[in-house]
Formats: sequence, C-alpha cells, structure tokens
Amino acid sequence: MPDRIPPGPIKLTYEDYVDLPDDGKRYEILDGELEVSPAPAPRHQGVSRNCSSFCKVTSRSVGLERSTTL
Repeated sequence: MPDRIPPGPIKLTYEDYVDLPDDGKRYEILDGELEVSPAPAPRHQGVSRNCSSFCKVTSRSVGLERSTTL
C-alpha cells in the first residue's frame, strides 16, 4: 500500500481486476477506469430467453438449420 495517493488519475490494471469481489456485479476496466454494471434482472433474462427461443423457432421454420445466440 503506498504512503500517499499519486497525483493525477489512477489507471487500474488487470491485477486490480482480479482482486475485485465476485458479488454478481459485472466489473470491467476500460482504459484504466472501473465500470460496474449490475446483473440483469430476472424479467430481463426472461425476455432475452423468449427472444432467443422465438428466433430459433423462426429460423428453423424458414429453413435455417443453424442459429447463433449471443
């Protein structure tokens, strides 16, 4: 731990990233800055799953045997 905080903006690194808690939030370090996003709500996950299922069924019905889900 440093004796004092360095002047100017602090740039986070991968080492800082791996020390972040595993608490269900989505952590990213973008250009050295921490970005935090909450986990998707259950309703959002349900809508996403329904959209994926609809796309899968529709693509098969028009002859596209393979579909890709992100």
